[in-house]
Amino acid sequence: MKVAERRAVNGVNNDGDMRSTRSQSAENARRAGFDGLELHAQGSHLIPQFLNPRLNQRTDAYGGSSEKRAQFLLDVLDAVSDVWGSDRIGVKMSPGWASGSAFTADEETRADYDQLLKKLNDNNLAYLHLLGAPGTVEERVALFSRYRAHYQGGIIANLGFTQALGNEILEHRIVDAVSFGAPFIANPDLVERFAQGHPLAEGDRDAYYAGQAEGYTDYPAFTATDHTDRASHQTTEIPVSSNIRAMIANVEVESLEDAIPLYRELAGDVDVRRFPYRELEVALVGPFLLYAGPLEKYVSQTATVLVDSLDPVLDALGKAGAEILEAPNEVPNGTRIVARHPDGSVFEYMRPRS
Repeated sequence: MKVAERRAVNGVNNDGDMRSTRSQSAENARRAGFDGLELHAQGSHLIPQFLNPRLNQRTDAYGGSSEKRAQFLLDVLDAVSDVWGSDRIGVKMSPGWASGSAFTADEETRADYDQLLKKLNDNNLAYLHLLGAPGTVEERVALFSRYRAHYQGGIIANLGFTQALGNEILEHRIVDAVSFGAPFIANPDLVERFAQGHPLAEGDRDAYYAGQAEGYTDYPAFTATDHTDRASHQTTEIPVSSNIRAMIANVEVESLEDAIPLYRELAGDVDVRRFPYRELEVALVGPFLLYAGPLEKYVSQTATVLVDSLDPVLDALGKAGAEILEAPNEVPNGTRIVARHPDGSVFEYMRPRS
C-alpha cells in the first residue's frame, strides 16, 4: 500500500491565476443574480487546509507561520471583494473543527483563529458564519463569547442548534443570528414550523447524500392532519384518557381584544377567562389558550391537555419513558406538568383551578 507523503511546496508563481479564478467565480455568481456569496473556510475544505499547521507544509508566502497560512484566505477574500464589495461577502469558518489526526483543535490552532478573527475586522464583511460545537447552553455561550471577544462584526452561530437553544444564545447577545442546516432537509417549511410551534420531522440521515431524491428532497411540509394524528397518537400513548377533560391549543395573537370575539365564535358561546402570566396577557376561550406577548419565551409545547388529576398523568408519563421538564407547580390558572414525550414533542398537562 502506498502512503501519500506530505511535502513542502516552494516557489509558487501562480498567484495571479488564483486571483483570476476566484474573481471569475465571483463574477459568475453576480451575473447569475445572487445577492452575495459565502466563502467556505470550514471543515476540511481547501482554505482550512491552508490554515492547518499540520497539513500546510509550504515554505512560500502561504506557509511557515500563522500569518502566512492565513494569507491565502485573505487573498481569496480580496479577489472576490473586487467583484462584490466586502459587505456582500460572508465567511464560514470552524475554529474548533476536529476530524482524524489532521484536523485537531488545540490551544495553538484556537489561538491562530483568534488572531485571524481580529484580522477579519478590517474587511467589513456582511457576516462571519461560525460553527460551534455540541454542548449545553453554557458551553455554547462560553465558546461564542471567545469568538465575540475577537470579532466585532455580525456573527451567525451554527451547528446543532434547536429553536430553544438558538433563542437562548441570542438572548445573551453574543451572536447576531443562528443558522439551521440539516433540519431543513426533513422540514422544508422549518421557519413556518418554528413560528407556529409545530413539531419537527426526523430525517433519514443515511439517505441524505445517497444520490436520490428519496429521503433527501421529498419531505412534505407540515399539515393540520399531521398535527391531529400526532396529538391523537400521543394522548393514547400516554394513557390518561379517562382523566382528560380537553385538549387546548396554544395560539399567539397580536391583541386579545381583537382575537377573543373570533375564537369565542369558533368555540361556541363559552365563558372567557383572562389573566396575566409573566409578560403575557392570556385568555382561555373554550379549547383555545390565547397569548399576547413574547410567546416564544414561555410557550414551546405543542398543546395543553386539561386533566382532572395530575397523579395518573405522572404515572403514565413515567411508564412511557417521558422526560419531566417541569414538575407539578402552581401557575395563575392551575397546576401543571410539562413533559417531553418519547418522540420529542412537548406537552403541558394542566389541572385548572376550580
